[in-house]
Amino acid sequence: MKKIIFLLPLFLLLFSACKSDDDATTKGTSIIKATINGAEKTFNTVTAIRSSDDSTDELYNVTASINNDPSETISFRIYPDDLGATHYFNLTFMYKKNSNSYSSMNGSTLNVVLTDTQKRAYKGNFAGTVSGVNGTTGSLKITNGSFEIYY
Repeated sequence: MKKIIFLLPLFLLLFSACKSDDDATTKGTSIIKATINGAEKTFNTVTAIRSSDDSTDELYNVTASINNDPSETISFRIYPDDLGATHYFNLTFMYKKNSNSYSSMNGSTLNVVLTDTQKRAYKGNFAGTVSGVNGTTGSLKITNGSFEIYY
């Protein structure tokens, strides 16, 4: 009888702790990968901040670095309503390394395809070229770009 009295609260605690929450979202690890001028890069420190532009469309400003090192960053915007469509980053994509800055402005051909939107997650692909800005000359070719953003 003492064993039953001891085990009953233990089983109740165990089963109540295992209750699933259907509204919970498994938060993955955000990551952005790209090959930039032939060098594979993995940006593993990622932030996504909800914002809105002048037309009050929902968007997320994404900024990422490699191992939280601010000397090399990538940033762009995601518009969640654009699932499956090809869109140009249109003045929103920026790649910085040390004092060099490259952007999707000035005739660049960088575009993005948002491939998946889940509850609190966005996935997509991007590729193209970016041009130097703010005193940086030349351009960079970006291939195999992909992102998984959890926020």
